[in-house]
Amino acid sequence: MSKQFKTEQGVFLTKSLFFEMVSYAEKPYVVYTLKNEDHQGYPSLRRLYLEEADPTEYDFANKYLAGWDHWKRLCESEWFKPYLESWREELELKLKSQAYKRMMQEAQDNFSKNKLAANKYLIETVRRVQRNEDLGEKNTKGRPDKASVDKKALEMAENSIKVENDLTRLMN
Repeated sequence: MSKQFKTEQGVFLTKSLFFEMVSYAEKPYVVYTLKNEDHQGYPSLRRLYLEEADPTEYDFANKYLAGWDHWKRLCESEWFKPYLESWREELELKLKSQAYKRMMQEAQDNFSKNKLAANKYLIETVRRVQRNEDLGEKNTKGRPDKASVDKKALEMAENSIKVENDLTRLMN
């Protein structure tokens, strides 16, 4: 299968793999479409990516391309990055949704030892959604809040005192 992903000179195909990216004359190299669904007999790489649901992307690369190196080359292509970012975001949401569903099942299971923890987690998640808080990592860009600045200043002062104490101890 990997032969269909390389030129006669052994170079990985990137743009030439996709229906939308080539002219009619280059269609013999086309293997996939970038559309959300299959198109004119070409499978949607987006659909395959989401179905594989592989956050490492390793199994996906080996199953649908010529391997990890080929996937890395494709991911580094500027024209492909917008597609990739969108697919990764959608896959993350899909996996989170599946995790929440499993958590909800765990919370409803009368015989689960994790029932209480699952319910607490779900309640906190609902509260955060209602307050419009981000469920992911906190954004660290921009100006830090006052509490963060105060905490950092206190840490710096404590470190300064420790250094001074160590210096005094060493000088005596």
